[in-house]
Amino acid sequence: MPKRKLCGDSSGVPAPLEAAAEETERTTACRGASEGAACSERNAGASGFGGERGEDRDGRNREKQWRERSRRRCGKRRKEQTHDGDRGKEEGNSMPYAPLIYENAAFEEYYKAQKICPPQEWNMFMACIKTSLPASVRVNRSAPLWKSTVDLLKQLSTKEKDEAGLEESLQPLSWMPHEVGWQWNTVCKVRLRRDDSFKRIRRHLMNEDYRGGLTRQEAVSMLPVLFLDVRPEHRILDMCASPGSKTTQILDMLQWHAVNSLQDGANSQALPGLGPPTGFVIANDVDAQRTQTLAHQCMKVASPAIAISCSD
Repeated sequence: MPKRKLCGDSSGVPAPLEAAAEETERTTACRGASEGAACSERNAGASGFGGERGEDRDGRNREKQWRERSRRRCGKRRKEQTHDGDRGKEEGNSMPYAPLIYENAAFEEYYKAQKICPPQEWNMFMACIKTSLPASVRVNRSAPLWKSTVDLLKQLSTKEKDEAGLEESLQPLSWMPHEVGWQWNTVCKVRLRRDDSFKRIRRHLMNEDYRGGLTRQEAVSMLPVLFLDVRPEHRILDMCASPGSKTTQILDMLQWHAVNSLQDGANSQALPGLGPPTGFVIANDVDAQRTQTLAHQCMKVASPAIAISCSD
């Protein structure tokens, strides 16, 4: 059957359809050119080389950065207002918080009924338990350069003696071997953290704690492990281990005694922290969050003789 020609040109495409196709092509071309110009303008503005939209974006970015800086400053100021009662709510306008009152009638009645001290010593007993414990630190002997840490504490102690006097200075605990225990006699941990006069020594202590050179531990917490007399072959179960100060002390003694045994047996110059102890410690805590704190603390000792569990 012969092909039938429609009205229009010789191509066989109807004239109305050809006109519609041309109109579509023109619309598409205009739209593409418009989008290309807008994209170029956005790119120019984003690169900082011109364009009102780019300038608006730069202005918004600057405003966003300013808001973030203001938010950080306000958060820092709010934190100081909440936690720093010694300096008050604002710098220069000191309004210190009222001191804490350590009174509890039920507590006092309970211990009076226990008759743990004679009646004439009761006031002395209550005054003693209301006194904050002095701040103290313990040097980890299994850490590299532990003797340098002891020398650093001696230097800081000498500077404090010259500036603040003997009572305010850092002193070694006479009953801790190798001068690994140090304590401020009249400075509690709250004052050590907040008082600007201890800013320099606080920075040194934080650096040493970060690298595992020392641990902030109360002197009364060092005594149980010291009396335990840990040996490298001992297998120890610590049932309520978090936050881990006594656990790290046990690990430190395990590791240190193992290294000393290795040095004595092989007559070598082995470095502290490299001897494998034959004993171990299993540290447990019932709370999962406290167990995480325990694990983080024990990582500073870097000893393989540790297993951590979370169980009741």
